[in-house]
Amino acid sequence: AERDAERSAEAAAEAKAKRADSDAVMLKALTSAAIDGKRVECFQLDFYTQNHQPIMLQLSAEPRVDAKGAVIGAVCVGEDVLARRRVEQKQSQMMELERENLSKDHFLACMSHGMRTPLNGLLGMLQLADMTEDVAELKGYLKQARESGSLLFSLINDLLDTARLRSGQLSIECRPFRLFEPLEQAIASNRPRAAEKGLTIEADFDPRLTDIWVNSDATRLW
Repeated sequence: AERDAERSAEAAAEAKAKRADSDAVMLKALTSAAIDGKRVECFQLDFYTQNHQPIMLQLSAEPRVDAKGAVIGAVCVGEDVLARRRVEQKQSQMMELERENLSKDHFLACMSHGMRTPLNGLLGMLQLADMTEDVAELKGYLKQARESGSLLFSLINDLLDTARLRSGQLSIECRPFRLFEPLEQAIASNRPRAAEKGLTIEADFDPRLTDIWVNSDATRLW
């Protein structure tokens, strides 16, 4: 095992020496080209800092001339490519975090709107139930209030499942129901709110809707 470790260390040292020789040759070629009056860009070399941290320099070189235009030397400029990549990676992570925050805001806005509808229906039906003395009407109002409360409870459960929604694992409860039922419930729950503003909600449905059954999640149709 010790012998293998020594061989690995020797191989690494040899590879490092060869790379250093190669980098020296390339750097010499870069400066020579600049001294010859040529401009060289995007020339990459690998280096190590005094702390043995790897850096990748993107070099460019151009000739240095005097007042008469004669080449008197070369100017080389290096940029740490790895540092730039780290900055770009950080910026990408911040942009991704911002997109996630926007998605959360959008979800909460949609959820608050979805909760407002059944809550208005629940409060409106209870208000109507408090105002009527007719038993049949009272039962109808309480039925609508119970359905609005059930929908509100379902939406609250969805809100608590935000983590599963983000991971794409929010469960959908599929069951057969008449397509007309959620439409009727949505209209009925909004009638009290409309009445407070002096408005009337009327809906004209195709009679055939009452006999159409679908297999889906009724709460998602609101």
